[in-house]
Parts: sequence; C-alpha cells; structure tokens
Amino acid sequence: MIRKKPDEKIYARLFDMFSLNPEECFFVDDTEENIAAGRRCGMDGFDFSMERFGELEQEFKGGCDAFPPDPTAL
Repeated sequence: MIRKKPDEKIYARLFDMFSLNPEECFFVDDTEENIAAGRRCGMDGFDFSMERFGELEQEFKGGCDAFPPDPTAL
C-alpha cells in the first residue's frame, strides 16, 4: 500500500528507518495539513513558502543532521 502525507504512518516509518527522535526533528512543508500531521507525531514544523524563505534560512543556521537519501522510498 502506498502512503503519502499527511498519513502519520509515513512519519513513523521515517523515525524507525533513521532511528530518529521526533522531538529532535524539524518538518518543513507548504501545506498546513501536512505540518499538523507532523506535529501530531511530535515534530516541530514550519509552513514554507518562498515569501518566508528568510525565516526558514534562520531556522537552519545551526545545520541539519540527516536527510533521507531517497524520500520516495518512505
């Protein structure tokens, strides 16, 4: 079965695959429904749009630990 956002099971699978703690993750999306699903799973979220790119850049100044190599496999 193919799952996609905002199905919360894809976030749980991501946490399992990469041994991530949701409270240490930061989720970026341009759809409030998807961000809300990520927040229900314990992640912090950011509603991205090009108009808010500067704000997002500030959030990431500290860097990121990991990115999925193939998000389509989730």
